[in-house]
Amino acid sequence: MTTLNIKIVGTEGDSVLLKYASENSAKPIDEYETVAYQPLSMGYTSIDEFIEGIKPGLISQVMVRDKLESAPAELDISEWAGHESSHIIPDSTDTADPLPSQVMVDPEVIL
Repeated sequence: MTTLNIKIVGTEGDSVLLKYASENSAKPIDEYETVAYQPLSMGYTSIDEFIEGIKPGLISQVMVRDKLESAPAELDISEWAGHESSHIIPDSTDTADPLPSQVMVDPEVIL
């Protein structure tokens, strides 16, 4: 389980400026780049709705960023040659459609 920390650092016009990190992030939250969202254009009219709507995307982003920050500087992949694997991919009918509040269409801009 990952704890996502979100800090709204300000507003600019119609944009909310925020930073995010987790307990596994390499730096404190204030040392990360500010990200801008436009809640109204995303259909959000309350802070709670906005946070709940962006949370799934931020969780994915912070997990990837944390993994990249903790990756080794070098990796010997020579033994990977010849590897084969098979994976079962669920049909689109097996998964629930995202809620409207979970769909993000280019909402962020890194300042």
